[in-house]
Amino acid sequence: MKKISIFILSVLLMGTLVFIGCSSEDSVATNTDNSKSSQRIMGNKFDEFVEDFYDDTFKYGDSIIAYDTLTNFKVKEITVGINSVVRGYVAVDATSDEPLFFMDVNKPGKQITMVDLLTNEVDIFNDIDLHDDYLLSDEFDMIKVIDDLNNNYVTYVNIDLPKFWGPDKPKVGPKQGGGIIPGTDPPKLGCWKMVQRKVRRFFINFNQGPPFAEEVDC
Repeated sequence: MKKISIFILSVLLMGTLVFIGCSSEDSVATNTDNSKSSQRIMGNKFDEFVEDFYDDTFKYGDSIIAYDTLTNFKVKEITVGINSVVRGYVAVDATSDEPLFFMDVNKPGKQITMVDLLTNEVDIFNDIDLHDDYLLSDEFDMIKVIDDLNNNYVTYVNIDLPKFWGPDKPKVGPKQGGGIIPGTDPPKLGCWKMVQRKVRRFFINFNQGPPFAEEVDC
């Protein structure tokens, strides 16, 4: 992704921007704003959003239905420029065709940008080439991924049905003890478990933020 343009920032207003590393165990997230915008990127505004995001013309390519426990989505390719390079995807409501979630896959920059078009929350996932499923998914070809999931073609490491978008079950390590609990200030002796928060985006499991120590009984 070359930029998050002035148009995008003006549309998102004070939307949440989260930067997240993609390495399986070394993710880093910085939440720069916890407020939410009252504006949504809807209908024709979404087309404007995409054109401004890529600073180029675009059209829709292949599409596929993604089956979630709560609702079904239609995921469409976004092809950019005169060469129609696949750069992104939009998930729309399978019934109303309303845009819900946007995904840009910037392979040269090793970065994925996600936008929740309902809340205007922006996630930026870095070092995507380190993700366990990067190569298995043909570098996050989401039409292939969803087709694989629908037909049980491939067993991915951290991509799975049924949750399309939202928080995921955190990874919790074994109990540790006999020392200072990491991150305590002032230092505190006790027992703890290391916790890694997780999120789902287009069925992909990402780390959200760095791991942290949660105090437990010894």
